[in-house]
Amino acid sequence: MKIYNKSAFVTGVFCAGLLPLFALDILHADGWQWLISIAISAKLLYVGLSEAGSKREKILKEKYKVTAISLYGRFYFIKTNLPWIILGAFFAISLTLRFVFYIFFPIWIHAMFLIFLTIAVAYSIGIDRSIEEYIVAHTNKDNISNDFTD
Repeated sequence: MKIYNKSAFVTGVFCAGLLPLFALDILHADGWQWLISIAISAKLLYVGLSEAGSKREKILKEKYKVTAISLYGRFYFIKTNLPWIILGAFFAISLTLRFVFYIFFPIWIHAMFLIFLTIAVAYSIGIDRSIEEYIVAHTNKDNISNDFTD
């Protein structure tokens, strides 16, 4: 067995290592945690152990920034990381108001925040997927494989 991407392989093994802990009830996990752990470990183990997957990730990593700048401008970072920016700003403001000024937000502000955050996550995932699709479409088919077969 040859490892093509060591960092992806180690991270995939770590995520797969959580599964026995879930099964033995050392760590309590709900169904969605099982599914996320299985999905992440399968994706990362594929990248780590497959030559095609490793090559694809390497090409995407090399061309991501240049492609993102050409498609979305030099502030692409804001568009692709919008949920983190919104989350950080909301927590900074809400925690400051709550613990410094003893002002509590009503529940409808939290609900609006969660709705806006969900939209921002979907938008950022769409931007990221369009960048990756553009790279795959404009890269020589000999260099990159779009499917997950070897």
